[in-house]
Amino acid sequence: MPKEKFNLENKNANSNVNIKKEEKIKEIREEIETENKEGADIKALQDRVLKIGNGSDCYWFARDVKGADIKALQDRVLKIGNGSDCYDFAENIEGADIKALQDRVLKIGNGSDCYDFAENIKGADIKALQGRVLEIGDSLDCYWFARDIKGADIKTLQDRVLKIGNSSDCYDFAENIEGADIKALQKRAEELDKNKEKIDEIETKKTKEELEKEK
Repeated sequence: MPKEKFNLENKNANSNVNIKKEEKIKEIREEIETENKEGADIKALQDRVLKIGNGSDCYWFARDVKGADIKALQDRVLKIGNGSDCYDFAENIEGADIKALQDRVLKIGNGSDCYDFAENIKGADIKALQGRVLEIGDSLDCYWFARDIKGADIKTLQDRVLKIGNSSDCYDFAENIEGADIKALQKRAEELDKNKEKIDEIETKKTKEELEKEK
């Protein structure tokens, strides 16, 4: 069998499996209707969610279904959930293990997940979450962290914005963050704007040259 055909059939097979899983999860959700579906077998439905559901399914089951096994659902979120699932679980599920969920966010979450956790979860480790934002976050994550998180290290976050941000990020930081180094941010913003002007000039020149060649 040609490799291309094999890959296509493989892709189609995987796609069909995913569709069937999604359809089954939909059936489970419809059957539960929270706990209001009279006679629903919560344990059996939960077992099915734990087996085929994703992290978001487990979070919603824990949040909405009376009698759900919070620990079992949390364990599954910690194993297969993304950063957003862990943040949602920590924010909205009573009895959630904040430290374990935070550890998962620090390991697999993006800059936005770390910012959300730091801003909204009581007992969050601000230093650790800021460290992860500085490591993997973009300049907007750093700006938000500096703007909204009590105890944020303004200088370190500013240094990161100066390194990876665009001129707009620098201007925003200078305008809205108390203690920002206005001169350094303005200087960097102006440098970036000049570089953009130079690039625009080069691209315009190349376009004109290409048009001349086509004549």
